[in-house]
Amino acid sequence: MKKLLNNKEQKFLLFVAFLASGADNLFGLALVFHLKSFFLLDSMQIGIFSALQIASYFLSCIIFEKFYEKLKPMVCIALACGGMFLFSLFMGITKSLNLFLVLLVLYGAIKSLLWPQLAGLITRGKEGKMLNRTTGKFNFAWSSALGISPFFSGFIAERSTTLSFFVTCLIMMLAFVFIINNNSARIAPSDKDNSHISNMLDNSTYLRYFTWVGIFLAYFVNQMTQIVFPIYALEVLHISETTTGTIISIKGIVVALMFIFFGRFDFWHFKISWIIFFQLLVGVAALVLANISSVLGFILLFILIGICFSALYSFSIFHGMSGTVNKSRRMMIHEVVLAISCVVGSVVGGAVYKAFDWRYLMQLCFNIVFIVVVLEFIVLYLRKRSKSMDLMLSWTKKKGKEDNTLNKQDIN
Repeated sequence: MKKLLNNKEQKFLLFVAFLASGADNLFGLALVFHLKSFFLLDSMQIGIFSALQIASYFLSCIIFEKFYEKLKPMVCIALACGGMFLFSLFMGITKSLNLFLVLLVLYGAIKSLLWPQLAGLITRGKEGKMLNRTTGKFNFAWSSALGISPFFSGFIAERSTTLSFFVTCLIMMLAFVFIINNNSARIAPSDKDNSHISNMLDNSTYLRYFTWVGIFLAYFVNQMTQIVFPIYALEVLHISETTTGTIISIKGIVVALMFIFFGRFDFWHFKISWIIFFQLLVGVAALVLANISSVLGFILLFILIGICFSALYSFSIFHGMSGTVNKSRRMMIHEVVLAISCVVGSVVGGAVYKAFDWRYLMQLCFNIVFIVVVLEFIVLYLRKRSKSMDLMLSWTKKKGKEDNTLNKQDIN
């Protein structure tokens, strides 16, 4: 049974990731503009609506995990693209807020078939430097769309927010047609049937827990730039949708370029210091964001957040998948963590911004990051102390056995 994808199959999947990410990110920013201008919702309501879609996504990841493992990865990916095409189409047509909400939840649910299976299939059977290079290519593929879609989303939204959903569904239709007409990677078995999994030993690293904390913080702060910032830019700074989309696009381009960097170098592999450094840096970026109001200032700070985001995302995928026997399941955990962060970020961001202002919200982000990092240092200290105690106990037992042996020899 084939374990690794060949180069042609991998390129095919990377192209699918690019298309799906572009459509999904176009949809995400269009959602904010549409809810505000078409349905006239406030920032808190927009945050809740955005959170519902993401909550539907991660709950579906958890609930249907066992079912997804029985399906071939390409079946899951095709169903996801087809479903996202249909639901985005109907969201562009409907004028009912209640129906729009139902379609939004269904959109999030069907999306759970896409990313865990896609990432798990691309990285299947890979470890070490090969895993790092592969995740780097995958991250670049989906993130390069981040640098394109926000600009077009803002440009299209200025003319019609409804049109943005139709463009989204066209891209997803293209991805779906591309999948069903391409034979590459179709023979890849489901995770349940992938026989080599049962023959592998799990050698996972404990650093995955710290990287999952890191990706939670990165998405929490990033959600403020995706959901709250467009509202702040329109309401307070009076920045146009196109300019707002351009600022977010620059961040997306930086994320994509930095994924190439982290995918090419391995200096950060299994280094807790780099994980905590970028966590602190994203907190500092949020703190500085609280005190600026110029377009140039936002561009520079969004670039910094983009660097931190790509670093913490790369750390999470690499350390999460390293040594694991089931990469799709571990990717599922990664996706659930970031989805929960998006939900919390959307709700908290919308509520805090409505109750206070942008500055207070960014200061809150910094405080959360700082507290979490302090807790991580405490955990590391306790872990190091526990290991020292274990070594001491082991040495004491060994010494006791040696003494007993010597005493027996003296008696004889």
